[in-house]
Amino acid sequence: LQDKKPSHKYGLQGTHHLLPGTGKVSSILPTRTVLKKDKIYAWCSCGYSGTQPLCDGSHLRYYIPTKLRPVRFIPDKDMEVWFCNCKQTKTRPFCDGSHREVSEKLRKASEEEEKK
Repeated sequence: LQDKKPSHKYGLQGTHHLLPGTGKVSSILPTRTVLKKDKIYAWCSCGYSGTQPLCDGSHLRYYIPTKLRPVRFIPDKDMEVWFCNCKQTKTRPFCDGSHREVSEKLRKASEEEEKK
């Protein structure tokens, strides 16, 4: 998170939102976040950050097996968004409802485990 005025255009920055693969599920619920105009936000796409939904640099640690990188976003106005925490979204960094499928898969896996 940086306070200086960005020299980049607004919206998604770079191409990290296009990287293939999905991260580790951090939570099956999205996080409502109020963004401030001109601040640079870095959404965690790997799922290992301790400061979800934002990146803390955990993807750089040698023992974390990921090639995913944070998705940077600069809002052009103050706004409220829902950041994805399941990391399965097709609209990185924003929630697209994929957590519903993740939640269902986890529920089914839990039921299968109970049957054993």
